[in-house]
Amino acid sequence: MLAFAQIDQKYLSWKQPRWTREYYELRAGKEVIGSLAMTKWFSDQAEVITASGAWIFDRTGFFRSGGIVYERESQVELASFEYDWIKDCQISMHDRQTFKWFRTKVLDSTWAMTTEKDQLLFELVLGTHWFKREGWVTLDVQPGDFPNLDLLICLSYYLGYCALNDTAAAVAATTSATAAIG
Repeated sequence: MLAFAQIDQKYLSWKQPRWTREYYELRAGKEVIGSLAMTKWFSDQAEVITASGAWIFDRTGFFRSGGIVYERESQVELASFEYDWIKDCQISMHDRQTFKWFRTKVLDSTWAMTTEKDQLLFELVLGTHWFKREGWVTLDVQPGDFPNLDLLICLSYYLGYCALNDTAAAVAATTSATAAIG
């Protein structure tokens, strides 16, 4: 797996190799630089791997409005995140750094990640093609110059994945309830 410090591209992509599996690869061109795999059915837990580490992402709480990031092997918590009512997110790292993840277009699946001082790190656009989920990342910082950038990009994709699943579930529930009434 290629390390983030070796990347000299501004554009990265997320690809789902098989539509039947909840497994995604982060790529710089054709090189795989990270992966995200959902670990269980009916769970928000994901296992993430890059050249610099392996982590578990999981949502917590009754309404799944928060979550944690921890190292896969040691189970040490590295970060936590909290959604607001419109699914924007505040990320707090264990070293007290905070980041903002937010939708940049109201009716579009486009998000941005910024530092607490509003420095743009990257933008993420999510979509589908032939039943497969995809994502496109546009970097605003050099990969080797920003620590934890790989973790933040992977977490951003995970947050977008969860937000879109939550929206789909809400639409399905509303449609089902409306059909039952009508």
